[in-house]
Amino acid sequence: MPLKGIELPVNAVIIIALAIFVLLMLAAFFGKSSGDLTSTQITAAFNQGCSQLSSSYSCDYQKVGEIKTSLVIDGQAKTLLDVCRMSFNNPSMSQLKCKFACQTCPKRVYQNSPCEATGSDPNEDCISPLTPAPQWSCLTKPNVGPGGAITPVTGSVGFCNNPELTGTTNAQSTP
Repeated sequence: MPLKGIELPVNAVIIIALAIFVLLMLAAFFGKSSGDLTSTQITAAFNQGCSQLSSSYSCDYQKVGEIKTSLVIDGQAKTLLDVCRMSFNNPSMSQLKCKFACQTCPKRVYQNSPCEATGSDPNEDCISPLTPAPQWSCLTKPNVGPGGAITPVTGSVGFCNNPELTGTTNAQSTP
């Protein structure tokens, strides 16, 4: 029984060591999670940026790279384009594709509306629910072929063209 006096300090040391371990684990958990971006933060910033694009800039895709969002990384507010690229995990996403991704800016297809002839379907931006897809094409520049046929050129922002509407301006094909 001579060890009975040492029993209290050993138990106290074990309890103190466990308490320190738990505190370190909590500090590591909360310290790490506050520095990481969450999908909720990115989604909130995307929605806020899209709302601003719609209300302040009438869905002008050229403003996507200028709109500052609520997402701040390294002390710098990220633009809607930055947030789009993070949200869709596409570092080369264009301003036009980002605008099309915004729910607040519905896609409208009309003669000379902006488009990009990229991806597997270069006419994707010009597909209208009211007009069959083959009639629309995305032209990056007016390229007149044999017999006066207009042919699409891929690569950059262009305009939608429907040969049936040639000669009309802004003939709306979606509501």
